[in-house]
Amino acid sequence: MTVKEVEERMKTFAQEIIDDCDAKLAVLPQNAKLEIKAQKIRKNMAGICWAFAHMGYSMKNPMPLRRKFVSELSKIPDDCSDAEITYLHAILRIEDIFVGKYLKELETAKNFNADEDIFRLETQLDVIKNITKKWHEFGKTEGFENEY
Repeated sequence: MTVKEVEERMKTFAQEIIDDCDAKLAVLPQNAKLEIKAQKIRKNMAGICWAFAHMGYSMKNPMPLRRKFVSELSKIPDDCSDAEITYLHAILRIEDIFVGKYLKELETAKNFNADEDIFRLETQLDVIKNITKKWHEFGKTEGFENEY
């Protein structure tokens, strides 16, 4: 599988959620404010996941930078393929940047009974977990390692 094929496949999982959100937002009545907010949060988080799956850093060859980021987060073998690096880059960066931070913020929000923050963070984490679960399943079918 090529790098572009990995990117496209991973983007598909996020795009499905984006499309689902768009479809729901198109038919929701304007007075369904909470559901509209939830769909907008879901769409935004899925968009971030989509961007990380495609992230090429506006370079002709993003692989050295992807490899650098992945090697900072995981001990990878020297012969790790570019396709697997692309896969790991998206997963590890999303988990590194967002999951830990959001879990910590969620704990704080729960301690302060901050219902709006709890709602937002739980929605964001749900989308991330949904997408990364599909990414892990995809990686497994391709023979990619999830952890090194």
